[in-house]
Amino acid sequence: MKKNVIRNTIIVVLICCILFIGGYYFTGRIVQEIELEEFVYNGFNFTIDDTKDMTFYILQYYVRRGMEQVPGTPIPFRSDPRVIDSIPCDITRQDILNNKLVTFYFTQDPELEIKTKKKSIVATETITRVLDATKSPFLFPIDVEYAYTSEKAESSLPVVTCEDAHNLLKVITLREAEKTAIITEGNCIYVQGINGDEMIKAAERFVYSAMGVM
Repeated sequence: MKKNVIRNTIIVVLICCILFIGGYYFTGRIVQEIELEEFVYNGFNFTIDDTKDMTFYILQYYVRRGMEQVPGTPIPFRSDPRVIDSIPCDITRQDILNNKLVTFYFTQDPELEIKTKKKSIVATETITRVLDATKSPFLFPIDVEYAYTSEKAESSLPVVTCEDAHNLLKVITLREAEKTAIITEGNCIYVQGINGDEMIKAAERFVYSAMGVM
């Protein structure tokens, strides 16, 4: 009788272990598949990360170091490239490459930060994380500066507008507009949206084009 109890106990423990391991394995596979969901857009690999409060589209790309092409640091985007490729954009990757020796000034109305709850700053950082040589030297070794379109109290940033732009100084202006788009006028580039969220989408559209994704 005692042997039967011990045998039954062992069988129950084994069954529990099998169920636990099996459940962990299959649950882990499902989670992993969600985390590693991928797609290809214009030859570029993207990974969808929806494990956080916000879904990110992670761009995988390569950079040249010496004579080799090596993987770059993956770049997260809020916007699916398959969705925002409909946003009009005058900028191409070649446009950026042709201006590597030019200084880019990012400027905006001081009130825009408040109006968009600082989303205009997020839009600016979205572009400069790729263009600024101090942040991504292996992508675009470009000199980036910051400014406002008018004076702001307690700010040391200069006042720069599109009227100051010339062949050696490009001005990228963030602004609100009735249509979300990236528009080039001479040496000035307008990154515009109908609100702060749309500005971020326009900024990401700019980066996608600059990197040759679109």
